[in-house]
Amino acid sequence: MGKGMDIIMLAEVSVRFPHLGIDLLNLAEKVHILGIDIPVFLLLILAGILIGTAYILYAAYSDLQILDIYIELCVCGIIVGIIGGRLLYIILNFSSFRGDLIQILNLKNGGISWLGFGAACFATCVTFSKLKGTDLFKVLDICSTGAVLGAAVGKLGHIFSGTGFGGYTDSLIAMQIKYSDAKDFISQEVLNHVILYDGSRYIQVHPIFIYEILGCILLFIICILLKRIKKIPSGCIFGICVIGVVAMTLLTKYCVR
Repeated sequence: MGKGMDIIMLAEVSVRFPHLGIDLLNLAEKVHILGIDIPVFLLLILAGILIGTAYILYAAYSDLQILDIYIELCVCGIIVGIIGGRLLYIILNFSSFRGDLIQILNLKNGGISWLGFGAACFATCVTFSKLKGTDLFKVLDICSTGAVLGAAVGKLGHIFSGTGFGGYTDSLIAMQIKYSDAKDFISQEVLNHVILYDGSRYIQVHPIFIYEILGCILLFIICILLKRIKKIPSGCIFGICVIGVVAMTLLTKYCVR
């Protein structure tokens, strides 16, 4: 293989689940492909978007919808969603960009709000439904199911980026991450329970991203089961997705942070 096609693992992240006996040491944080350093979490976000899109197109085809409309919707939704997700992230974290505004355009180090992405995609669905004359709630049902599936895949990226964790816990699913690899805010309580393992300092925390992945998978399963009920009104699946996402957000924000 030529030099330009080499795939090289760069920075690494080490994560442990001590009570489960699982050690994920030296995970690649970035890979070097075709001369470009690409964060693994970004690749997983892209994978999540593609998988979610594939489901949306499959569901639309199975439901005898006009496939061309959904193809256009997905393309526009992805573009608008990324812009919306980035804009909300910048608004919420503007102090981080004040000294170097050019970093606003740099997505390689992360910085997309899932809430902003979802809100932008919702606006795209509403706009397309008005322009194409389709049933808005039918569109939202199909797209929201694909969105929670894609989110479940995309949130796996947190384990490679040292983010997506909460406060201290000693529960069965407690996660330990090397202190030097942690990118999120670390509370004083977490610092009070720093653990020494194999010569390195680790913090022990709630793996919020795992809770969110499990929540998204549960929502996806519920959506699939509800879809089998022929007389369920349009918009019901979308409503359940919204309630589920809001519930997950509140639980992770106020209960395990």
